[in-house]
Amino acid sequence: MSASTAVAEYVDQHREAWLEELFEFLRIPSISTDPAQISP
Repeated sequence: MSASTAVAEYVDQHREAWLEELFEFLRIPSISTDPAQISP
């Protein structure tokens, strides 16, 4: 198996977990959208 094939297989095997981690990170609210953080 070539190195590029091994990398492609590795990415395919872990893609869903990586996407879920990314989406979980993106769900973290931004401070800038929290009305309690607005300066008077």
